[in-house]
Amino acid sequence: MKSARSLLSNGAALLCLTLIAASVRAQNPETVIVEVAFFSQPSSRLLPAEPADLDWADQALVLRETANSQVREIDTTRQELNDEMARMSRQGYRLQLHKAWTQPVGLGMPIAVTDTDSPASNMGTDPQRVQGLVGIDQGSGLEANVSFWLNHVAADGSPITERIEQTRKLRLDETHYLDHPSLGVLIRLRAN
Repeated sequence: MKSARSLLSNGAALLCLTLIAASVRAQNPETVIVEVAFFSQPSSRLLPAEPADLDWADQALVLRETANSQVREIDTTRQELNDEMARMSRQGYRLQLHKAWTQPVGLGMPIAVTDTDSPASNMGTDPQRVQGLVGIDQGSGLEANVSFWLNHVAADGSPITERIEQTRKLRLDETHYLDHPSLGVLIRLRAN
């Protein structure tokens, strides 16, 4: 009788430890899905910035070119920010880029994303219209380091670059809004 109780008690303890470990893993996942939607606010005043350096993505993994099996772009049907972006579009915001991918939390380098569907503008070295770097770190919590450049051509033909750069603490399964007078980013992380 005593061994049956002991076995039951040990089984319950093992179950509790398994549930706690699963809960910790869900709160601190090793791999996440990162989703970003970068948009502009056409009715806002432009705030010109310096264009990205020519080597802007040299210290990053380029999403569309990476051979790293831990970083993969996910299918658009798995994106979760579509409804938010549709709502913002109705309010006059213009979606410039929407990407999602999987990556390890401790990757140690940012992911470089571009708007590959748009033609490059004639700005000397022909940068992409959208260039972005998204780094996800986990120190005392999840944190995103985000930089996006939007390259346009003004009515007089001169190049204009706008930039948003922010660092933000994140929580899983929450949409975070990074604000700028003429640009914005929605970012969402979820366990993979």
